[in-house]
Amino acid sequence: MPIPKIVAAGATVLLLAACDAGDGTGDTSPAAPVPANMVAPEPSTAPDPGPLPADAGPAEVVRHYYALIGQRRFADAWRLWGGGGQASGRTADAFAASFADVARYTAKVSAPAAVEGAAGSLYATVPVEVTGEKADGTPIHIEGDVTLRRVNDVPGSTAEQRRWHISGAPG
Repeated sequence: MPIPKIVAAGATVLLLAACDAGDGTGDTSPAAPVPANMVAPEPSTAPDPGPLPADAGPAEVVRHYYALIGQRRFADAWRLWGGGGQASGRTADAFAASFADVARYTAKVSAPAAVEGAAGSLYATVPVEVTGEKADGTPIHIEGDVTLRRVNDVPGSTAEQRRWHISGAPG
C-alpha cells in the first residue's frame, strides 16, 4: 500500500489534541490529561497513517510513529517501541501523558543515515527534526536520530522480530 505523498516526503504532521475523540480502533487507553491552567489545543488535523506494512523500512516506521501521535493514537505509537513499548522506558499511560501539554508538534523525517549489523540484528538511525509549541506558548525544537532495531532473517526468528522497532528517540 503506497504511503501518501505528503507522508513519504516527510512533510509536517500536526500533532496532538487535548481530548481523545476515539479513533475507531478500539483503543481504550485514557487520553493524556490537560492541566487545568492550560487552554486545550484544537483537535489534530493529522492524516490517518493507515496500517503499517509488515516490510516497512526504518524511515517509514518513524514517519508512521509521528503520524500515530498526530492522531492521538498514543498506545499504537508506544507499541512501535521494542518489546511492545517497553523500550520507551515508560508505561503506555506515562507515554501518553508526556504529550499532554503539547499544542502543536511537527516532525520532519529523513531517510536512514545508516543501517549496521551486529550480533544477529540490524540497527538503523533515522534523522528527525521536531518543532512545535506547548499549550502555554513555549516553543519546542528537538533534533536528533531515532534508533531502530530488527532481528536478521535467521532461523527461528518471528515475523514480529524481523520488523523494525524503535529503540531510542531524541527528546
